[in-house]
Amino acid sequence: IYGRYKALKSMTLLGLARAIAAGQPWMGFKTPERGLKVIYLQLEIPHPLLHKRLTKMEMAWDAVDTRNYIKRVRENLYVWTEPFLKLDRPEGIGTLKHYVEKLEPAVIMVDPIYKTISGNILDPNHVREVCDQVDMMLSQYEVSIVFAHHARKSAISEENAFDLGSDDMLGAAVFSYWADTVVKIVKTGEKGNEVGLTLNFDIIRHAEDLIEPKEVVFNRDDLMFHEGQKLIHIK
Repeated sequence: IYGRYKALKSMTLLGLARAIAAGQPWMGFKTPERGLKVIYLQLEIPHPLLHKRLTKMEMAWDAVDTRNYIKRVRENLYVWTEPFLKLDRPEGIGTLKHYVEKLEPAVIMVDPIYKTISGNILDPNHVREVCDQVDMMLSQYEVSIVFAHHARKSAISEENAFDLGSDDMLGAAVFSYWADTVVKIVKTGEKGNEVGLTLNFDIIRHAEDLIEPKEVVFNRDDLMFHEGQKLIHIK
């Protein structure tokens, strides 16, 4: 899942983590109803700020969710902050494997991927080191992994920038070749406490049908996403 600066990538990933943990739909997609264990690894946001954000989100969830959903989230969602974990180094991938063995999650979410690379993100060989280490881990455990990533900085204005699909991701093109699914988050505007977003499915290797872009509105007051609402266009 990638997008430009302030495109709410982390909030989108947290919403996905919470939906999988609770066994609720996410953006119209079903998740296993029993709920699954999720590790959310945050490498960019300091622990106190992330704790504050999650506390606010939990208050909003408590107001709309049934007791069973709340219980599942608290049992299944593990939040971990670690700013120096490098997945292309033995100690880094070893630490991640340790928690996979200990907690047995169905999904790991890493936010963002560039922080896990000790080399040059523009060098395909350096990026491939991370991809290879993650692939080996996925072959050893029954787990899936989701990364948050940044879009490259456009050389021209955002209004006139070309849509390059998954090639718009920061760094080497290896990411596009490697990922099963690539979702781009595009911020379409703001009005008051609401932010309009479009989710574009740039790559879906294993889907039988194309997935149309999804329109959502994010509310800054309760930190909740509202699906299928009309996009907010600000002139």
